[in-house]
Amino acid sequence: MWGLHRLRPYLCHARLYLSPMIMNPLFRKLGVLVSALMILSGVILALWLLDNRPNSRGGVRSAAGESGAPVEAIAPAVIADPLVVAAAPLSADLRQVLSQTMAAQPALQIVITGVPSATLQLDWNVEGGTPVYELTFAAATRFNTIFPTTTLTTVQEAWQSQSAEFTTVAILSDTIPALEQLLGPRGEHVAAYALVDEVANAAYAREPVLALLPFDQLVPKLAVLAVDGQNPVENANRFTPEAYPLVATLYLHGLQEMMPDEQPVEATLLAAIPPGNRDPNRLTVIAMTGVTAMTRLTAQQMDEFGPEWPAAVIGPELAAADITHVSNEVPFVEECETDIRVDNFNFCSKPEYLAALTAVGVDIIGLTGNHQNDFGRENALKSLELYADAGLPVYGGGRNEAEAHAPLFLEHNGNRFAFLGANSYG
Repeated sequence: MWGLHRLRPYLCHARLYLSPMIMNPLFRKLGVLVSALMILSGVILALWLLDNRPNSRGGVRSAAGESGAPVEAIAPAVIADPLVVAAAPLSADLRQVLSQTMAAQPALQIVITGVPSATLQLDWNVEGGTPVYELTFAAATRFNTIFPTTTLTTVQEAWQSQSAEFTTVAILSDTIPALEQLLGPRGEHVAAYALVDEVANAAYAREPVLALLPFDQLVPKLAVLAVDGQNPVENANRFTPEAYPLVATLYLHGLQEMMPDEQPVEATLLAAIPPGNRDPNRLTVIAMTGVTAMTRLTAQQMDEFGPEWPAAVIGPELAAADITHVSNEVPFVEECETDIRVDNFNFCSKPEYLAALTAVGVDIIGLTGNHQNDFGRENALKSLELYADAGLPVYGGGRNEAEAHAPLFLEHNGNRFAFLGANSYG
């Protein structure tokens, strides 16, 4: 009908042109004949147009002209069948990782499913697979725990039956396959929950409860336990991944022979999946102390054994952190004398005592302690100069009100921190 629609104006024009002569019989017959011929011509033209419309193969040839050069017909793009990857036994967070991977690589056309016709399968079966992802678990319990340590043997006993240390193990239900890869079949004292909050709340039962959570799903209300001396919340100074036992490995298995055009898709998938759920390059460990007062009996010991004496035991632990904070509430005074009287409340430290702070690897100094001005404003300002000369940034105090109110911003491994300090005492 596209061609007939194009002819309609011309047919109407012919009828108007013949209307003055319609009274003459000869012209009437001639008009009928001409009209019939025009209608027939219109039908033929319409059929030709339909056969040669622009989106037909004939239209392509017509648009190209009559040159001798061959012309390739335009055809719609054909999308290959997606590479089917079975991922039924994966946890929800790991499925999310894969979904994000596919969203960033739309050309993969991967379908996450559990159908038996899949070409590849991701699971926790170690036999004959290619390792693609490491799922680090953390052993944890309620936050108010005095000794945050345990052993792999204790974890295994709690998982399989019941240990003397823990009566129950709380886990996420979708992590059971990964945990069974690590610890074997679970016992009757393992309680599975759908949500992280439920696991964390279970850890606060009256009897001791061991929580096993993926590292990236830890919450602040839990204390992470070192397992055989290894704690995954520590940085490389205190944590050796190869020695940590609670790491499950996800494997990729081939279920069917892969077509040649699917092999690049598999390679792209493997390259896009992150190595695991614990990225040490995004981890920051901060060590924060309470107030430090190098005075009285502490000062007496430093005078006897040297300024670095306080760092002998605690120094390595504090220095291992990425950011070490000390709240030093006492000013450095040139004429400071060690006063060990218990009723002495005017505190000062000798300038050489700064070596104790540098020996523990201090990175920032908090100035919110209420003894900063015990020896006057001038000595407080000299202390600020001493920190500046040592390259130590401060917060919570300063040469003026604006400096004292200003936050201290630090960035490490892509993590941004702001330190603010206030003193309600004086």
